[in-house]
Amino acid sequence: MNARTPMGTGIDGVVVFVDGHELYQSWLNLFGKRELDIEFIRNVVLTRIGSIKLGRYFIHLGVPGAPKFDEFLESIGLPAVRTVNIDVHTSLVAEAMEVLFQLDFETFVLVAGGNDYIPLVKKLKLHGKRVVVLFFSEATGRWLKSQCDEFLDLGEELLRIERTERPASGVDEPIG
Repeated sequence: MNARTPMGTGIDGVVVFVDGHELYQSWLNLFGKRELDIEFIRNVVLTRIGSIKLGRYFIHLGVPGAPKFDEFLESIGLPAVRTVNIDVHTSLVAEAMEVLFQLDFETFVLVAGGNDYIPLVKKLKLHGKRVVVLFFSEATGRWLKSQCDEFLDLGEELLRIERTERPASGVDEPIG
């Protein structure tokens, strides 16, 4: 077991479920960008929470560029689960319940911010799972934040990464 699995049950592994619709809409609204950095999210999970045992990215059926996007998601361990337009939430919750009873894992990471996921969070916790919500603070319901074991703000994670990749002002800059 690694140091990032604090509950100490002896069961390694993290399950990551992404509400692709909520993530895309929030990314677009907050940053005005259409390109979504999914690999960044995967790396946040790996560095801050633990190794991914199972990942799923729930998305609508009619997303443009789907075959390439699906290949990319598969390559980073978050294969797409395609649903009809109104069914992303329902599909995510239904599959989470299947995983809860069919797979040994310690931590469930929900990449979504809607309060409609509170019953899922409560059910996972009732069965001894640690629940981490990884989403943008300004797009996450306060009740959802209060129900999970840990909330990680994707916006803060982006800033943290940018600070580590960019040299401090006046340091290591060429004189010219």
